[in-house]
Amino acid sequence: MGILIAVIAYTLLGLSIVLDKMLLKERVRGSSIVFIFWIGIANVVLFPFVFFGFSPPTAGIFALGFASGAFLLLAGRFYYGALERGEATKIPTVIGALTPISAALWSLWFLSTTLNIAEWVAFGVLVAGGFVMLLSDEGKDRRTFFWAIGAAFFYGLGNVTQKIVFTETNFTTGMVLYAFGMAVTALALLLRREWHDAIFAQSTAAPYEKRRFYIGNRILAGIASLLIFYAIKLEHPALIDAVSGMRAVVAFLFALLVMKFRPKLLAEHFHGWKLAGKIAGTLIIIIGLSGLGLERYYAQQPLPPASSLEWDVTFSQKMSQHFLDSDVSVSAENQSSDPNGRRSWKNNFSAIVDELKPRGLRLVAYWDLIEPQQNEFAFDDLDWQMRKAMDAQIPVVLAIGQKVPRWPECHLPRWAEEIRSAKSEIRNNDGEANFQKELLEYLAVIVNRYREYPNLLYWQVENEPFLNFGECPPADAAFLEKEIALVKSLDPTHAVLTTDGGEFGRWVGAATRGDVFGTTMYRKVHSDVFGYITYPLTPEFFRLKKSVVQFFTGKPQQEFIVIELGTEPWEKHQLYEIPADRGRSLFSLADFKNTISFARATGFTDYYLWGAEWWYWLKTAQNDSSYWDYARELMTKNQ
Repeated sequence: MGILIAVIAYTLLGLSIVLDKMLLKERVRGSSIVFIFWIGIANVVLFPFVFFGFSPPTAGIFALGFASGAFLLLAGRFYYGALERGEATKIPTVIGALTPISAALWSLWFLSTTLNIAEWVAFGVLVAGGFVMLLSDEGKDRRTFFWAIGAAFFYGLGNVTQKIVFTETNFTTGMVLYAFGMAVTALALLLRREWHDAIFAQSTAAPYEKRRFYIGNRILAGIASLLIFYAIKLEHPALIDAVSGMRAVVAFLFALLVMKFRPKLLAEHFHGWKLAGKIAGTLIIIIGLSGLGLERYYAQQPLPPASSLEWDVTFSQKMSQHFLDSDVSVSAENQSSDPNGRRSWKNNFSAIVDELKPRGLRLVAYWDLIEPQQNEFAFDDLDWQMRKAMDAQIPVVLAIGQKVPRWPECHLPRWAEEIRSAKSEIRNNDGEANFQKELLEYLAVIVNRYREYPNLLYWQVENEPFLNFGECPPADAAFLEKEIALVKSLDPTHAVLTTDGGEFGRWVGAATRGDVFGTTMYRKVHSDVFGYITYPLTPEFFRLKKSVVQFFTGKPQQEFIVIELGTEPWEKHQLYEIPADRGRSLFSLADFKNTISFARATGFTDYYLWGAEWWYWLKTAQNDSSYWDYARELMTKNQ
């Protein structure tokens, strides 16, 4: 709401700027002093509000409220001084570009709150738009620029001071204190003889029509100022000042209209690169406002109640066994004297089912484990997992295909790799076609074997097939459709889940082809270019992306879930290859909790946590159950 109020306010101020320039077009020296004097005195109309909700402030708040009025009147002095000397479209452009920076710097010094990532991005775009408009101006007057810098300095300081006052007291009290500071500072202008004479001489000499025009415009600007005050109460002042670029946009557009229909009223010049720059800056500012508006819209949408959230787990037999077999995973004592068989991945899986009690499980059918030799199948391990989950009445998403969870993503039997890479001398022998034939036959065997399990929830066909990640061939959309069609033909009862990367995946390709869509969601990752980073995204990014994708797919009711919520370290090496302390330094328990908080705010209801093998290893081999205990608390609290 604060952003919308600010947009309306700066739209009104943009109109007021052009009207003020019409009044100042004769450029009478000292006119700006007359303007700000009466602006300050006009604030006495706010004094009666002392009887409507005014709360006696402390001495400190009184001083800050008074100072905010004084600072903003000084800002007005510089602003109208610049307007008196420059073009009506140039001055708000300069001030609109510089004031947000001033407010941001003052905020860092005085305020404890700051902007979130999305707000900083919008702030940057809005400021960039202002600078594009600024750089398009020709023949910049250094003296005018000095006045504009002074205005930006005091506008930023005044707005931040106002925010402090509004934080400590109610809106009425802050407004009255501001008005008192404005009025007293305006009266102080009379102490200088030159200004005293100019104020009364020009005020009485002005034609009646001009005075009426001026008063009407002051009412317009006054309404806009009150709206800005309220917006500052609701939002961060740097963000509100960033929206002030709208003032320059409106001034530019209104000036164009005036020049077209009443050119004698305004001496402005738009042509060539200047016009192009103004248009480009306008578009950038509109983009920034649109992005900020979308962020605010999604941030205000209600989230699902906590009781409706489902916290699930992905389990990888391979990953669990890697931890237990690696040199760094289990101490020598545990390797030689563990009477409970802790080194079996089955203990890990049993602990997940019996201790964590997740609402759902994602299991993986690894082709290289199930069909190690062509047409020779080993189902014992996956059968055991499915039955164990069934006995606990836990629904299962079964991931099938050549590309399934965990590195290297594509888990192919050696014989299948040889078929794919075969270069036979026999004419028309296509290794890829033969490979695909074998894969489809394997999928048919898997579907026919597990489709009758009562706890089977979805078939996940391939894992992030459109994301270029892992040791896998490029995506083949046509073959993916064949895989999905085969699964549906063999088992029309269960839905097909398709997945894509959360941050960089396009989603549309996967969501279009699946009945249910699953996204990944990570916060802290490793990049070969930037090293270890936290994605600069807000929860609203995922909510917006979901809405956009559902619009383009034409499937507004399609279920979206988080199939892979990263709750383990992201290392450039495999986790079972690094010491525990290294992993904990990359992904602390606080990071785990922050990831869950972030996920809750995205608005999804179903989350499959990624990292249970690592938590279990920490618990059993490193005597650190903190991650495991937190996951258990998370999963059992709503049962």
